[in-house]
Amino acid sequence: MTYQIGKEISPLIPVNKGSAVPEAVYGQVSTFAGSGISGSFTPLDGIGTAASFAKPTSMVLEASGNMYITEDFRIRKITPAGVVSTVAGRDFPGYADGVGTNVRLSYPQGLSIDGAGNKYFADWGNDFIRKISNTDVVSTIAGNGFYGSVNGTALSSNFYQPTATAVDAAGNIYVADPSNNRIRKISVAGEVTNFAGSGLRGSSDGMGTTASFSYPADIAIDGSGNIFVADTYNNKIRKIAPDGMVSTLAGTGSVGSLNGKGSVASFNYPYGLTVDDVGNVYVSDRENHQIRKISPAGEVTTIAGTGLQGKANGIGVSASFYNPRGIVADHQKSIYVADVMNHLIRKIDLLGFTINPALPAGLLFDGKTGTISGTPSILFKPTNYTITAFNENGNSATNFTLSVVIPAEAPIITSITPSSLSPGTTKLSINGTNFLEASGVTIGGVSATSFSIVSPTTIIAAIPVGISSGNITVTNIYGTGTLPGFIVNQPPNISFSGPQTYETGIEIIPLVPTNSGSAIPAVTYGEVTTVAGNGSSGSANGASTTAIFKNPSSTVADAEGNIYVADAGNNLIRKISPDGTVSTFAGSGSASFADGIGKAASFNQPKDLAIDESGNLYVADYSNFKVRKITPAGAVSTLANFYLL
Repeated sequence: MTYQIGKEISPLIPVNKGSAVPEAVYGQVSTFAGSGISGSFTPLDGIGTAASFAKPTSMVLEASGNMYITEDFRIRKITPAGVVSTVAGRDFPGYADGVGTNVRLSYPQGLSIDGAGNKYFADWGNDFIRKISNTDVVSTIAGNGFYGSVNGTALSSNFYQPTATAVDAAGNIYVADPSNNRIRKISVAGEVTNFAGSGLRGSSDGMGTTASFSYPADIAIDGSGNIFVADTYNNKIRKIAPDGMVSTLAGTGSVGSLNGKGSVASFNYPYGLTVDDVGNVYVSDRENHQIRKISPAGEVTTIAGTGLQGKANGIGVSASFYNPRGIVADHQKSIYVADVMNHLIRKIDLLGFTINPALPAGLLFDGKTGTISGTPSILFKPTNYTITAFNENGNSATNFTLSVVIPAEAPIITSITPSSLSPGTTKLSINGTNFLEASGVTIGGVSATSFSIVSPTTIIAAIPVGISSGNITVTNIYGTGTLPGFIVNQPPNISFSGPQTYETGIEIIPLVPTNSGSAIPAVTYGEVTTVAGNGSSGSANGASTTAIFKNPSSTVADAEGNIYVADAGNNLIRKISPDGTVSTFAGSGSASFADGIGKAASFNQPKDLAIDESGNLYVADYSNFKVRKITPAGAVSTLANFYLL
């Protein structure tokens, strides 16, 4: 598929011969539950985001759709309707079996579930493995309450700050015992043994206890009985086959965030993982603040997270997390993440369409429909693309090649900016089409002092010294485009004629200046007026002085006379058009961070603005410690990040 630069394409729509693809956006991150305010001492039950959590660490899903969650000293539950309740525990640590608030826990984590619906978890601070029955009764099934690494019958054995559990199809329970650098096994008969790991820190592959780990923090089991291990301090994902053979599935062992196959990829403290129905392993890459995916073929990709701390919702790598940990996949192609330091449960949709690699600038991909549309704005060599469609039954992919070339047409000039040139103007913007590969620009019959091709539709040219009128031309190999009537407005040239000596007490004939230059506007020099705002604090768009701002801190104007305002108190970028109409140009109004288009983006106290020749705005996003960029079309992106030391 070959397209021409600057020419809108006919939308490219995939043909689906299988079952329907839901209108969802693959990689869409949303907040499933939690207000984001820690509930350590005043946990709030409620619906969805009205509830609060205290550092949620793990979760598991029942067949009914209920989700159980561990947090500091409690077990919480979320129904399919989003109702959050407290199942067990109080707002302080301790140890006691029982029901509801009679139960005492100390940093429970690592939930798993068996075929009968019983839940298991590691009670980290008490060194126990505990069980939640179908009637929400909490009991202790292994450990003697003293830390150690003794095997034996369940309640005579001990663990050392265990962090995770997993249950196989036969009912055996596996325990991540990271401070012992081992994976332990509790048989159906209640016997505790060492399943894998020598007990010494290392990263050796091998059979069972000849292999070594370094703080294996989480485990998950697939349908074939393979156990996957988040080998945290080794920055690797390990695999234990049913026969006990330990191998390395992914990770170089060095800190990083590279995608790639197997040992090419890198992680930074992988701390949680889960396996879906088709064998994909999803990893909470804690210190990278990302969610990674390992395909059955071993290919590692990043499905969500900017790599920086944050709590912004968004699509894929535009969303952000803060030390994600527990993770679980449902049967509807969604995964849920315990976003620990944000005190949130997040949801990532894995339905819809994806494209790889990214399209050239100007072309847009609709993740809900798989449609490609837009106007390409850069040249692009032939590149192979893959579009993949995901629904509840699986996925399907199609491949194609796309390139962007220059149209075989002469330039067309439609206008210049500014449209009225004042004396002293040294540069102008030439607008039109077919400007790429332009070989020459003339202004008033003289070659422009210099020119730069900003896009297929814009050239910035320097006006030659002494040139004040004439035609503008742009030339490429296919011909020349011309715009007549270029003129630089001259300054006024005033003089007086007639008598200038008058007699006292005699009314004079008005002395009117003669102007042989350009017209003088009928305004009073030095007069101060209000451009916009009614003087009260708030947020309202509208005509001129009916609009309301809150602590506006900076303004800039573009070549068309639009004024942009950093409305710091409202977390908005506002626009005042030449006729005085005030509108919101970018920002949701919430004090948060998100890139996006217009009101889909968010700022936190934008304090200063600048604008370039192409009309791009640059924003000092003060409380987000970022410099943001807004294109003339309103697309907000992050240009740079800054941090307090």
